[in-house]
Amino acid sequence: MSIRNANKVLNEAIHQLVEGKVMDSERFCKALERKAKIGNKHLNCDYYNRFNQAHDNVIITFVNLPKNKPMGGAEEMNNRYQITVDGFSPELGSPPPSGKVKAKTMTGALGFSEAGLKMRGKTATPEKMVDYIAAFLGKLAKVKAKVR
Repeated sequence: MSIRNANKVLNEAIHQLVEGKVMDSERFCKALERKAKIGNKHLNCDYYNRFNQAHDNVIITFVNLPKNKPMGGAEEMNNRYQITVDGFSPELGSPPPSGKVKAKTMTGALGFSEAGLKMRGKTATPEKMVDYIAAFLGKLAKVKAKVR
């Protein structure tokens, strides 16, 4: 990268930071919770990595059960889908170092794959990734839950 391009990228990052438009892991979670159309289902977006005590990745857990249903046990496991999004800056308020984040499936219950739903790995800006994952969660929410 040339010095001119590096300065341009740095100036844009500073402008976004001043304007409050930097999408760090915390803002990513808030945007996802706002945009996901999942009805009365469980969604947890955790932006704090307890292993290295940083904010460099996000773990999204979607459970295709009504919020009034108690969590835990086999029913939760049979209706759970987890996604990890890596590439954020370890510090809140900072943009991803590369400008992009990468999402991939951690775990997906059998019922979702039987319905033909499996999220492919994707790399994009955090803003585009929010839209992609929110749309995918909307599809998951339409699958009939597996309950006893």
